[in-house]
Amino acid sequence: MPSYEQKRERASALYEQGREAVVNYIVELETKLEQMDERLKRLEAILHQDSHNSSQPPSNDKNKKYRTPARIKSNRTSGGQSGHKGTTLKRVAKADTIIEHKVSNCSYCGKSLKTIEPDSVSSRQVIDIPPMQQIVTEHRVEEKSCPSCHHVTQASFPADVTKSVQYGKQIKSIAPILCSTNWCPLSAPQNYSKSCFPVLYRKARCSCGCMN
Repeated sequence: MPSYEQKRERASALYEQGREAVVNYIVELETKLEQMDERLKRLEAILHQDSHNSSQPPSNDKNKKYRTPARIKSNRTSGGQSGHKGTTLKRVAKADTIIEHKVSNCSYCGKSLKTIEPDSVSSRQVIDIPPMQQIVTEHRVEEKSCPSCHHVTQASFPADVTKSVQYGKQIKSIAPILCSTNWCPLSAPQNYSKSCFPVLYRKARCSCGCMN
């Protein structure tokens, strides 16, 4: 960058060249300033672009400001309140399946204990649902020829059976519930179907746009 003295010398030399030279220099400076001002405005506009004033997605927004909902301070303590009736998982009186884990050998000396009656028995219960298994119903329609007029008559498929292979009503009812009631993404019903009905799973669509 030129020093102050160098700038004065250059200005003096320009002044010695006459009025026209000074006017041309000032006009050139103003033109450059206007161009720089326009460029600065464009850069500032780009810098302040976000999902509200441009087509860019919200994920690209800079300096995001997340508003936390105002919470009214309460005198209550955190956690369960006094007098609240809690619920917990309860054991059942009769289990559907009992698995006995027997002691076969002494854990200290290794002697066989297979013929020794137990002193006590402790138990723990696991509540679960049975594995889901597909049930395939095949609809068959007959065709018969009339011996009198030789006309061929065919029985009718049920009204809701329109394809060679399709999902049944029970499976179809799961996807809309996942999509609408539980606010799941459209991929969730497919993932759910893949884990619960691996044989039936395929990428498809339903009435709500996810599966059919």
